[in-house]
Amino acid sequence: MQQTQIVLPCYNEAQRLAPEAFHLALRSRPWLSLLFVDDGSTDGTRDILARLAADAPDHRVRVLNLPANRGKAGAVHAGLQLALDSGVARVGYWDSDLATPLDELDGMGTEMARQNAFLVMGSRVQLLGRAIRRRSRRHYLG
Repeated sequence: MQQTQIVLPCYNEAQRLAPEAFHLALRSRPWLSLLFVDDGSTDGTRDILARLAADAPDHRVRVLNLPANRGKAGAVHAGLQLALDSGVARVGYWDSDLATPLDELDGMGTEMARQNAFLVMGSRVQLLGRAIRRRSRRHYLG
């Protein structure tokens, strides 16, 4: 499978980041690299991301530190731009709180290869038995 970089925007995620889950995903997927975008966090997020990058196998974790909070869209844009500029074959983005489990990466990678896509984005849909509460406008724009 072609090299795929996943952009993960982060803002004050120190209490929610799961470094071991990211390391496990990297160890089991040699085609995967991660680009965390710290969106001006004021908690310990930057320190956690720096350790995650330092401990990552084969230097497959990068961190982009934005000096000020731009919002999720700004962080995603900055990360996607850096990923595309670096020449990776495929790019996607993921929520860093792992609202979507990293096991879904395999299906995403397979679908990207099947469709010959270089970029994929998904959204959470309201599934039976799940309560995702948000305004209709946000749901459909997301």
